[in-house]
Amino acid sequence: MGAHKYKTAEVDGQPLSPEEATLKRKKVDFSKFVFPEVNPLELSLPDYKNKGSTVKLVNYRWPAVGERRGVVHWVHGYGDYVGRHGWIAQAFAQHGYDFVGIDQRGFGNSEGRRGMFESEKIMKDDLITYA
Repeated sequence: MGAHKYKTAEVDGQPLSPEEATLKRKKVDFSKFVFPEVNPLELSLPDYKNKGSTVKLVNYRWPAVGERRGVVHWVHGYGDYVGRHGWIAQAFAQHGYDFVGIDQRGFGNSEGRRGMFESEKIMKDDLITYA
């Protein structure tokens, strides 16, 4: 049985193999999806470690296209940040959903102790304040 060439996409005029086509579909160039609104809200929340000072949290919004059907509040995972998920935000926006989220303390472009959740309570309070 001979190898089949699927003409799903081409590079320099040559069809991609099925393996190349699958790999190409799995990769997302995150730099192509930049949030149209960064810091639409000023978020300076109390720094619980240094009394009297604040921590600035970076927030993002991708507004719905057309009539708004709802809001998606994205919460990133550990070691991640919302700004990397513009490709998902754009897809929701194209279907009528505002897409919003914050880089949690210490993650992404927000201030705070790098890579550490100070406590579950602080994390929840930040998310509820933003919502």
